[in-house]
Amino acid sequence: MGLLSDYWEVVREYYAPFESIQKSSTAEVYHHEIPGGQFTNLFQQAHSMGLAHRWHEITDVYADVNQLFGDIVKVTPSSKVVGDLTLFLVTNNIKAQDIVNSDRDISFPTSVIEFFEGRLGQPTGGFPKDIQDKLLRGATASTERPGANLPPVDLDKIKLTIEERISRHITNEELMSYLMYPDVFIKYAEHRKKYDDVSVIPTDVFFYGLPMNDEVTIDIEEGKTLIFKLVAISPPNEEGGRKLYRLL
Repeated sequence: MGLLSDYWEVVREYYAPFESIQKSSTAEVYHHEIPGGQFTNLFQQAHSMGLAHRWHEITDVYADVNQLFGDIVKVTPSSKVVGDLTLFLVTNNIKAQDIVNSDRDISFPTSVIEFFEGRLGQPTGGFPKDIQDKLLRGATASTERPGANLPPVDLDKIKLTIEERISRHITNEELMSYLMYPDVFIKYAEHRKKYDDVSVIPTDVFFYGLPMNDEVTIDIEEGKTLIFKLVAISPPNEEGGRKLYRLL
């Protein structure tokens, strides 16, 4: 047990910059009902939008939006829809109640519109009718299972198209990743094409770089290990890049 605790103590130091702002237990979750997995993501979104200082206001609005939606089951992606509308309302200084009570013409986030169109399915008890009518503006919502009417997919054709685009063969797992998250997968493939498989780099080196005169071994494939040692750092060029020299 001691070895495990020692291991996780080091790992936590590596990932400290990505930790949640929640440093201790709190009963606020019974108020805002933000799922644990979304809590950190939502805060990071708020931080990137310059709203971190309004975090407690955001959690209050999240609770209001959740009730506005009918206190839905909040899992991915339904929890994201609540979060998207929450950040939208806070950014534009709109109260959740104003969605129904105000005549103001509001351009709601696409994810919210699609949710009330029934693209994620039907919540238990159905959608709150007044909210749905307000958001859809007369459009008809689907009441069928979201995937029931999807067109068939030619897996072989799509796989060939992807392979031509990224100039390599892909696995069936990668094909499934593309079908679910096409933009994310293409970015991943382009990153891997440019930098190769960076997952073999030790976590501390990947995040923080090698200290001067430190050495690291990296297994790039079975039976092939590279040894790297930082002995000098060249001045940055005009683009901010530095030259890397290999010593044989």
